[in-house]
Amino acid sequence: MKPFFIFLFFIYGVNYSLDVHLKVLDNRKWLRIEADGGVYVQENKKEVLMPSCMIKKNTDNQKIFVRPFRQNVALKIYSDIPEKSYQGTLEISITNNKFFAINHVQEEDYLASVVGSEMEEGFPAEAMKSQAVAARTALYYSLYRKKDKIISDLSSDYQAYRGTKFAFESARNAVMKTSGEVMTFRKQLFFPYYHSTCGGVIYPASKDNGLAMNIYTGVNAPKSDSIDGNLNCRESPYFYWRREMSFKDLEKGTGLKNIRSISIVKSKDGYVKNLVLDNGNTTIIPAYKFLSQMWLNGIHGLKSLNFDLKTHDSQIVFNGKGFGHHVGMCQWGARGLAKKNWPYKKILPFYYPGVQIGRIRGN
Repeated sequence: MKPFFIFLFFIYGVNYSLDVHLKVLDNRKWLRIEADGGVYVQENKKEVLMPSCMIKKNTDNQKIFVRPFRQNVALKIYSDIPEKSYQGTLEISITNNKFFAINHVQEEDYLASVVGSEMEEGFPAEAMKSQAVAARTALYYSLYRKKDKIISDLSSDYQAYRGTKFAFESARNAVMKTSGEVMTFRKQLFFPYYHSTCGGVIYPASKDNGLAMNIYTGVNAPKSDSIDGNLNCRESPYFYWRREMSFKDLEKGTGLKNIRSISIVKSKDGYVKNLVLDNGNTTIIPAYKFLSQMWLNGIHGLKSLNFDLKTHDSQIVFNGKGFGHHVGMCQWGARGLAKKNWPYKKILPFYYPGVQIGRIRGN
């Protein structure tokens, strides 16, 4: 396949500068930022060099900018969560008793962290390259649609970005060796959905699984994630999962009281479309909203929309397959294909049929 080149009006340099909202810091009680050699702290247009910077929510400020004294040194953030570290600079403000932290970071540093956050360090190189191209395509699709900020953190629905500790060598190599490469479908960028483990079936995006239907997502009907009858993601620890919970857990997760029964309605494609709950009234909850609501309310362990359930007295047993929304590239499936010596330029079209892979700029 001959390479092609796409020139976008917002690309000025080889390494684009991004603004990433670090949502994981929003609800922290305090932040202490330091770096080897100290940090420059700018507040009200005055910049001073300090060993570290402590920011509390009662701090009277408009915006605080923090950058390392030395180049190519990460900013380390300590708080009431484990230490995190990020390349670039931080812009921090306090709004409605929440920190609003923006990480100004270079594209390649961002992508290296995304690849390492989305795939395990020991994944084969060709799987890592597949993830790098998918992540870069998602990034440029977002920028092309003129989004002002890249929203990303541990729980993001965009792309996981967990800082420098996850930008390990194999992730950086994958980003470097695919430098500038993106996917297009019919010469257009698109958002390439991907997920951890499909459990054997790739589904099309639809309103039933909470994903957009008006952009290219790879398949228009359920597709088996297998070659020669062997499922690609079979070695995933999430291929099968089981979660038992009480009706009290269910009530905590949904916010409903006195739930008497729960049942499921499946879509024509075979995954769960709706949950039907009876607490004297019948409440129907779209399955993707149900899973999200349970996780947000601290009831974890429901990993996908591909499940069945049974009730035994006061217990509910969920038995499922896969981890994620089952749309686009299966990351453990990409690992399986890479272990079968598939190159990334063959893996990506397997999950996104009809795409072309080319460079976003002439490098």
